[in-house]
Amino acid sequence: DTSKNYGAADPAFPYTYMNGSVGGTAYYPVVAADLSLVTISVQRTNSDNLVGVYPGVLVPSVVAAPAALNNYVFSTAPADFTIDPQVTYFANTSATVTGFPQPEWLGYGTDAVVAGGTGVSRAGYVLSGWRDAATNEPIALGGTIPSITRNYALNAVWMTGTFAIFAA
Repeated sequence: DTSKNYGAADPAFPYTYMNGSVGGTAYYPVVAADLSLVTISVQRTNSDNLVGVYPGVLVPSVVAAPAALNNYVFSTAPADFTIDPQVTYFANTSATVTGFPQPEWLGYGTDAVVAGGTGVSRAGYVLSGWRDAATNEPIALGGTIPSITRNYALNAVWMTGTFAIFAA
């Protein structure tokens, strides 16, 4: 199984040789001298680019020289591919904002902690929270999106800054 971040190119898909006992079957490592006789590639059987888990879409294939086929029996198993979600932040203003958070990628199904307001600056305003662009639901600064399974676009919510003035 492997994953990538939403919007990224597919990675080189990994594979492993089974070693040890699995389900009552003993697997032995390929002898180092025989590794050059075997070529393994893994192909993705779908082209979906939406966030999600795609079961069994990574399919390995084995090409082995006859000498290797005399010594080994190769069997393959498909693997799952996950596209991890992204949280993107929007300033929601044309004014100059400094210290604004960059997009983040999070593991599919994990709890996502969104950016806080530390270091974010806009003249005359204070960042007070976020709003989900898809649902308009508020999300607190540093709040959590439980079990994230989709991309989020979060718009900044600004409050007019208040100042205390003391007479001396």
